[in-house]
Amino acid sequence: MGRTKYIVYKGTKSKNLINGEKYTLSELAKEANLSYRCMSTRCTNKAYITDSELRPKVEKHATQYKNYKKISSYPIFDNLTDAISARWLKVKL
Repeated sequence: MGRTKYIVYKGTKSKNLINGEKYTLSELAKEANLSYRCMSTRCTNKAYITDSELRPKVEKHATQYKNYKKISSYPIFDNLTDAISARWLKVKL
């Protein structure tokens, strides 16, 4: 087992955390409603935690972006004969 890492909180927006006190990653993760791994990634190489690290997790899917275009990895053919021909052209001789 490793030792418990304490990180100083410097912020004003949290209701349960006190400015200048030390907290574990588990306590900070519970406060931000994040997983332990997500919080440990945000706290990497930081001497203290601010309100910006305690923000909620945002999940964006590609369809939510403005310039999203679904690109097919397969070529699109005009008719069935082109598709069958392309399949046979891929076969090694």
